Amino acid sequence: MNLEKTIFIIRNKLRFLTIEEVVFKCFDNNYLVARMAILELINRNPTNIDLDDSIIKQVINKMTIEDIWSIASIKSNTKLFSLAYERLSDILEYYDRIQEREKQKEKLKLV
Repeated sequence: MNLEKTIFIIRNKLRFLTIEEVVFKCFDNNYLVARMAILELINRNPTNIDLDDSIIKQVINKMTIEDIWSIASIKSNTKLFSLAYERLSDILEYYDRIQEREKQKEKLKLV
């Protein structure tokens, strides 16, 4: 079976799942299924997810920075948005701290 057909079959199966079922598919052992589930979740942009925040945070941790950025840039009033925005803020703060350390190292080298 070729890759396009496999992707089509996975997408088709994901379309008929509930949001909660899609979230749990994000933890699938098959990387392709998990990745496609993440993309399906982003595309649906659910307004309400009846799951604990810790589960949604685990899904967000599996996402790429581009995925998180796309969710956080939508600016909706959803749980997924607020948790993605929080994660994006954490990532940006982390890189700001690294940049600040590098500046401190440069100052010490100049002295």
